[in-house]
Amino acid sequence: MKYPPKLDRLMQRIFDAVDRGEYVVSNHAYERATDRQVPIPHAEYVLRHGFHEKKKDQFKAEYQAWRYAIRGKSPDHVNVRIVVAFADDGLMIVTVINLDRKD
Repeated sequence: MKYPPKLDRLMQRIFDAVDRGEYVVSNHAYERATDRQVPIPHAEYVLRHGFHEKKKDQFKAEYQAWRYAIRGKSPDHVNVRIVVAFADDGLMIVTVINLDRKD
């Protein structure tokens, strides 16, 4: 199966959306952020200061969209991965992963 191309200038698009506050946080991401002790402002910080972890990107056929993995350290030095997607209405935070926790 041939997938659509990934977005150009991904990190710039993410920076712009976060800086403008033009993104949504999925219910799943809120739940995981709480469970994994990563406050949403820390997730925003990682989106602004992290890097694109390309090998963790996934194409989701059911949504016909790429999910992009962004990794970095939170302000309190926790290793975090944020999974985001772009839809018609812009940036969505799909999930939040605390890589320092074993759960």
